[in-house]
Amino acid sequence: MQETNTNEGASGPAISWGSIAGGVVTVLAVSILLGLLSIAAGLGMMWPLPDSETAMIGSFGLWATLMLIISFATGGFIAGSLARKNGSIHGLLVWAISLTCTFLLGNFMAGSAVSAATGVIVSAIKDAGTTTEITITSLSNDGTALINRIADDLNADMNLDFETGQNAIVKQWLLATGIPVMYPDFIKSQMENARDDADQALQKLRADPDHYVTILSDLTARLDQRMDAISEEIDPNAALRGLIKNAGMSENTAKITLTRLMAEHQQNVSLAQNILSQAQGRLHAAQLQIDDIIQSAQDTADAVSRIVMRSAFAAFFALLVGAILCSYAGYFGAIWHVDWLRRDKITISRDNPP
Repeated sequence: MQETNTNEGASGPAISWGSIAGGVVTVLAVSILLGLLSIAAGLGMMWPLPDSETAMIGSFGLWATLMLIISFATGGFIAGSLARKNGSIHGLLVWAISLTCTFLLGNFMAGSAVSAATGVIVSAIKDAGTTTEITITSLSNDGTALINRIADDLNADMNLDFETGQNAIVKQWLLATGIPVMYPDFIKSQMENARDDADQALQKLRADPDHYVTILSDLTARLDQRMDAISEEIDPNAALRGLIKNAGMSENTAKITLTRLMAEHQQNVSLAQNILSQAQGRLHAAQLQIDDIIQSAQDTADAVSRIVMRSAFAAFFALLVGAILCSYAGYFGAIWHVDWLRRDKITISRDNPP
């Protein structure tokens, strides 16, 4: 911009710091005033979690940019008018010092358009080059409450209690087979061990929720091992020989008894497998629930990060436009003041002829 000669009626140094100070104060005051007006009108600077990724940009790009233009233009005009010379330089210095003061004052300027613009840019600088990874602990109290609730639900839903209801005679026959898998308390002991595995896993889950995938997967694998042990294949010939030898049965009686015992054992195995399968299903459902919550939080964090970056671009261009307008306003402020002085001199000359 070519600066016209506006030195008529002006003297002193080329830069008037008093004029610049007046312009800066004007920028800050107008910015705060318009910020309060926007709050009262419900316009706001930005929306932290908008439904659309462009909502925050639109809010800042329209209303806040208008506030910046008014604030900087007013301050630049005042500085140029007070200085009466080098108006564009005074206006540009008003813009630079106002921006610096707003950045340094921080919370004291909260609610102003200039503060909103600098805040967006600072947030973008902090977030630049970083990837936000959401974990359970990063969700703070919400994450802890979630894990505790899921652990409580699993503890209540994973009913691993098991009773065979076998009488004393049947238990003696089962022991007589000499097959450990068919022993009366074998399935029950496996289910109790599964219950202990679940209790330990849930304790680990509460203590270290960020490793929920490993913890729940390990528990599922342990339940698989219990299921394999319960469903181990039985050698009927070995069981038959055990009944004949240990229970003193005849071969025919032993065969009839073994058929009954095998059917009852298979029924108990099926019942235990069903219980363990239901427990594994609940573990899988719990893991999917946590995955969904973390993914939702991750998506929100990524969306906010994109919004911050786009807002930073909008704020940058708004401030750049503000610098240009502030410089132009200072230029025209100086011209206006000199022109006003000229008209005033002409009026005085007419009213007081020589």
